[in-house]
This record gives sequence, structure tokens and C-alpha cells, in this order.
Amino acid sequence: MVNKLKPDIKNYIWGTESWEFSSSDVLIKILDAKEDLSVQVHPSKTEAWYVLKDGIIYLGFCKQTDAGEVLNRIENGTITEIMNRINVKRGEFYYIPSGLIHALCGGTKVYEIQQNNNITFRLFDYGRGRELHVERGLEALFLGNTDVKSCEIKNGGFSCRYFSLKFLEGKGKTKTEEYSAITFIKGEGKIGRRAFKEGDSFLVMGNHIISGDFEALVEGEGADL
Repeated sequence: MVNKLKPDIKNYIWGTESWEFSSSDVLIKILDAKEDLSVQVHPSKTEAWYVLKDGIIYLGFCKQTDAGEVLNRIENGTITEIMNRINVKRGEFYYIPSGLIHALCGGTKVYEIQQNNNITFRLFDYGRGRELHVERGLEALFLGNTDVKSCEIKNGGFSCRYFSLKFLEGKGKTKTEEYSAITFIKGEGKIGRRAFKEGDSFLVMGNHIISGDFEALVEGEGADL
């Protein structure tokens, strides 16, 4: 079985969020930021970003801090000054455990895989007037210094207790896994008898042949990690 997934596209003041796949455990989105997203933290959700377009992210604190300093910097608009500012490149992968402060900046596009739990505490929103959740966010924050590095997933993939992900590159013909959610991030061709292009997502059950030159991200039991 090869089912093309119809994305649920949501428009926000910062850009678009395309929900590609959802199960009881995992949610996959494409985030295309035209403006900076809020500085936020998730109290009980782990996620990760695969970079689709070069840009900038903030991830974790660049030094040990405390709730008092974080609160002061939220109030005076300097919170990002004590966060790791990272110039990211297409193909890099960043793991974001629950409790880690983060933000996606305008001009950046990512594939996001996460636990299917959408609780978000917004700490700072650049004066856009949306509700903040500072008190609860401070309780959830990891306040230590975070050494941030891109994870290598093109050889061996990535797996944590909540989800797994594999990078798949094909030239000619490639066999799919037994069960997987596949998002094509480059190229075009056919999966089984279904045509695909960049940006398309499919739910696949059973083994099928993908023909064409492509890059894809594969989630699920089929990631075979």
C-alpha cells in the first residue's frame, strides 16, 4: 500500500506549518519561517529538526544561567544573547529534548519530527502581543550550558526512545521499507505506481520500488535502526 498524505497547512504570523503525518506517537511537520518564531520550551515533548534551507536557529543556553537572569532578559528583550546562535546548513540535524530553550529564525526551513504532544510554553515573542507562559516555562527550562552539535544521520540514521529517522538517497531504483512515513525533500520520480515530487509525503506499507533521483526522510519502524 502506498498512500499519498494530504498535508494540513496552517498559516501563522511567522510563516507556514505543514502537518505531513500524524500518529498516536509521532507528528511530522515542515516549518517554513518567514519571520522569527517565538523563543519557547516544551515541558514534555522531544523533537528534532532536519534543515531544509540554510538559516539561523537558537538552541540552548551558551552559559550556565538561573531563573532570575532568564526572567530579566525576557523582560528587557535580550534573552537570545545568552542562547547558542547557530548558522545552520541544509542537511544538518539537531536534536531538541524537552526542557531545551529554542527558536527558529526567519528565512529558515526545517523538517520537524516530534512526539505527538503539542504543549508549548512561549517565553518571548518579539512584542507581537501573543500570550506568554513565562512562569510555567521557567519551571520547565534546562538552565545549564548546552554544547550544540549537528547530528550525523546520513550514515546510520537517528533513533531515540520517542522516534527514529533515516536519510534515504536514491538514484535509479530503491526498495522501500516494510512500514514507513516518507517525505521526499529533493527530486522526483515514482514510488510504486504513484508519482512524487519534492515536498510530497507518503505512508507506505509493504515493500515497493522507488524510481528516480531523490532524497527522502523516512520515519517509523521502517527506519530499521
